[in-house]
Parts: sequence; C-alpha cells; structure tokens
Amino acid sequence: MAGEEPPALTAGAVRAVEIPEEGDQAAVASPSRRGRVRVDFDTGQVPQPRNSASRAIALLDAFATPGGIFGVSQLAGRAGIPKSTAHRLLAVLVKHGYVKRSGDRYCLSEHAFEFGNQFWACRPGGLREQVVPLMIELVQQTRETVHLAVLYNGSVLYLEKLFARDSMPCPTSVGQRRPVHCTALGKAILAHSAPSVLDTIAGDRLARHTRRTIVAPDHLEKELSRARDERVATELEEYRNGLACIAVPLLDERTGYPVGALSISSSVGRFNYRRFSSELHRAARAVTVTCPVENDLTAAAPIG
Repeated sequence: MAGEEPPALTAGAVRAVEIPEEGDQAAVASPSRRGRVRVDFDTGQVPQPRNSASRAIALLDAFATPGGIFGVSQLAGRAGIPKSTAHRLLAVLVKHGYVKRSGDRYCLSEHAFEFGNQFWACRPGGLREQVVPLMIELVQQTRETVHLAVLYNGSVLYLEKLFARDSMPCPTSVGQRRPVHCTALGKAILAHSAPSVLDTIAGDRLARHTRRTIVAPDHLEKELSRARDERVATELEEYRNGLACIAVPLLDERTGYPVGALSISSSVGRFNYRRFSSELHRAARAVTVTCPVENDLTAAAPIG
C-alpha cells in the first residue's frame, strides 16, 4: 500500500473499544457512541475492565501491537489491568492454547492464527480465496505490490499482500491496520459507503503523515467524490514519501455494496494510473463474492 509506514502504528490514531455502560466509564464514552471509548493505537490503554471476560479480551487486544512477544508488565499496562490479574489470565490463555509462554514473556499461538482465519473473508470460498489468483496475475503483469483489504473499525485491515522480487519495498503486512483517509484502499471503500460512515471518519481528527496527507474533511469529501465518479481511488505520498497507490472497491454480488478493496502500490516514478486502473477494474469484475455478515461500519450505498 503506497504511503505506508513501517510496522509501528501511527501516533494519534484511535479505535473504539466496547466497555460496560456503568458508573464513571459511561461518563467517558463518546456521546455519539454509547458504550465506546477512544483508545490510542500506540499505548492500547483502555479504562480498566470490570469483569473477567472483559479483562481477558483486553489482554488479547494488547497483543495487537508491533513486537510480537511481550512481558507481563507491558501487557498489563496496555490492557489497563493489574499485573497480578494479567498473570492469572495469561495462565488461562496459555492453558487453552491462545497464548504461548517463552521464559517470562508471552506471544500469540498458532491456535490464535487458526482462530483468526475463521473470519468470513479468509474461509474457503471467501473473499481472500477468490481474489488471490487475481492478485497473482496483477503482480505478474505489473511487477508491483498488490494488497487486499477490508474496512474494520474505521481502519484499513490487510488480508493479503503479494509482490515481485523487483517490486519497490512496501512496509506493510497481513493483519496490520492503517488509516482510511490517506490510503487508496480506504478511500476506495469509503467513497461508496453510507454517509454515516464518512461522518464517523471525518468526525475524528485526520492525522497528518506527510505534507501531502489530506487532513481537511471538505477536501477528503471532494477526493471521495472523484473516486466515486471514476470508481478508482488514488494516493500519492499521503502516508509515506516516495510511494503511490491505486485501488478499486470489491462489490458484494448480491447487494452491490463494497466488501473490500484491491490495490496496486508502486514508487511514484513507476506509478501508471491508466495501466494500473485498467488492470484493477478487470480483476474486480471477476470477483463474485457475497458477504454473509452485516457490518454497520462497512454498510454502503450500492454503486449504480
């Protein structure tokens, strides 16, 4: 994905986390989203969960940061729970195979990988299985990096990445998330989303990552209008200097709504709008996926 940073998540980026609506926790919830709070991607810290299930989930969420393997103090701090509680819950997660222990540190296990791949888009016959052969063709034809992503919790979530030996290095990886407002993948989906989705994104602070990043909501709306008309979204050094990206939405065969997006990333010097957009549109027309679940964040207006 053009404009991507190395694995570290961006400062100032936020995500919403469900918490019980009671007492002082409800007081910190966003007025527009009852039972949700804003959480910094870098620290992962949330108001202290009040029950064991919430604490265990918060602990698992704490692993979703760069590094892969962590000590108890790190995990407890990110989860917002006491260290003693983290010790106890980690023992349970190890027992059930979701976490592995290495000395005095912990990491997610193969079972967590297995569990995560039961997500509908990654299951047999799902979005990823249908799109990967098309991605292989795109890499062979362009010699550039190709990404498949979905919109999740206000961010772009990478499901697959393929590239050639001579592709320009693109510091992204499967399972990572990136902001929607300065990535072509995010804009391709957002351009065809319901107004409420755009309002949610535009309502948050649009973080600047390069001098080309779009941070004004009205400017972003104009960019999305153009992407909607052309059925292709672009991003030129908006997230990382020297990289460019172009993406198209992937449509649900039954509803016509976007369920994901497909992109080609390259250096700015090798970026070829006409060629890349033509190849992406051809690939998108070959996708016949139907999303079996409804997600209010990716609810979209059909592309007519």
